[in-house]
Amino acid sequence: MMPLLIATTLLSVPSARTFDFTDPKGTNTVTISVDAPIEPVTGIAGGITGSAQFDPAHPEKTMGEIRVAVESIQFGNPNYANSVKGYALEGKKFPILTCKFKKIIGGKEVEKGRFKGTVAVDFTVKGITKALTIPLDVRYLPGMSKERDGRTEGDLMVVRTKFSIKRSDFDVAPGLSPLLATDSVEIGVSLVGIAANSPAPKAAVAPKPNPILERMAFHKVPAATVVRLKNFEVAGVEHFGTATSKTLFPAGAQGRPIAALVALRLVQEGRLALDTDINQYLKSWKVPENEFTKQQPVTLRHLLSGTSGFTWEKYLGYPAEATLPTLDQVLRGEAPALTPPAIVHFLSGSKFGNSAEEILVLQKLVEDVTGQSWQTVVQSVFGAEVRSLYEAFPKGNEIAQGHDEDGKPWPGGGRAYPELAASGLWADPTEFGFALGEILKIASGKSKFLDAKYAEFFTEIKPGTQKSAFGSDDFGGRTILYRGGNAKGFYCQCWADPKTGDGLVVFTNRDLCWKFSNELRDTWLAEK
Repeated sequence: MMPLLIATTLLSVPSARTFDFTDPKGTNTVTISVDAPIEPVTGIAGGITGSAQFDPAHPEKTMGEIRVAVESIQFGNPNYANSVKGYALEGKKFPILTCKFKKIIGGKEVEKGRFKGTVAVDFTVKGITKALTIPLDVRYLPGMSKERDGRTEGDLMVVRTKFSIKRSDFDVAPGLSPLLATDSVEIGVSLVGIAANSPAPKAAVAPKPNPILERMAFHKVPAATVVRLKNFEVAGVEHFGTATSKTLFPAGAQGRPIAALVALRLVQEGRLALDTDINQYLKSWKVPENEFTKQQPVTLRHLLSGTSGFTWEKYLGYPAEATLPTLDQVLRGEAPALTPPAIVHFLSGSKFGNSAEEILVLQKLVEDVTGQSWQTVVQSVFGAEVRSLYEAFPKGNEIAQGHDEDGKPWPGGGRAYPELAASGLWADPTEFGFALGEILKIASGKSKFLDAKYAEFFTEIKPGTQKSAFGSDDFGGRTILYRGGNAKGFYCQCWADPKTGDGLVVFTNRDLCWKFSNELRDTWLAEK
């Protein structure tokens, strides 16, 4: 599941020849095999470059460099290849993987011109370097280059090796089910290097500026993670600025599709009903009765369609070190809560209300029915290994720090949001992209989480209208779902085509940077 780049610093070796692994015939390959229980796969990486110095009189002094671009990886399934190059290996940020030869540990000439032994290497993937010891089989063929390509006078060096690495050592596809990909990845290398008698000089290629980094600088965005979906799967993940593969961002209202999915799982399991008065499930707090609830009790269907009658649109957070209210205190409007009591302001089902408050009521409903915390229920749906978490104000090196509209750090890093389901999701962007892809699959019945009949709450939304999970709009004749969110010092948005399964997810740590996000959206739409 990984391309190989064997890279070393070339040392001055007397009588050694330099072999170029840029193969004009294009037959140099690296194979990547994952023997997973339900999905064994093998891919091939090409586009190999690099060089090595080899002296047949002193094979123990062999040094070299072999590079393989992430973009060159191919699998039988193009979507799998896109996921490997984007999500697993983050090819945009880490386009080349490396393995540096440090020292020949042992070996011998097993036949004339053929040498076998072991070598200590530094193997680097996604910027993470690990020391390995691998076998090496080298064959030196003097004067044979022209026999191979018909034009180049020179020598050949044939390199072969097979070894294994661990995905977990290099943070490759963390959290992926072991049924789909084992931790062990087998690497096979078959390369031919050419030492031409008169090598041609190579022109240097200037690197192209990254347009996203340029726009981040313009909009004063310190960190951003961009996730791309293709055909309902995560096809690419890019981290910019101070963001890394481990950075968690607050999702704000963008977490609503996740909350809806969690609640509907309980419906699918028969623990909740869509059209039952939710007061029949609620315990320590209930929807206060008034003129509207007497006519029409609030149901889960109302909460999920955004028509419940609760109207508090957005929670604004608390100072990071403040005493935070409990869920019941927020719903009752009791100190230290800063918001009024949650009550119904119009007849449920009569119109759309765009309320964060109804997501909090949904959280209360789920917790009362299950007897578990919201975070525990979410983990029961997505798996205990997920990195995303619901917490009012987490701390640590992996937590993004908020910035104001001028790109200056927000005091304390941001604000605390005890209203977890509505505003307290700290998301791993890749995991969010995976969840978005699964939500888009619901309509086809291929989602891991919900049956097709629940698509009405996610993808069956007419342009110009909204439900709790998503809004829908027309972009040049295409129906695109959207949802955004902003906690103080942060901003995020996502868009998706429910028909093709293509999507874009943007997380940033700058307040209200919707112009930057919309630029990425417009570029994404133009690519279709």
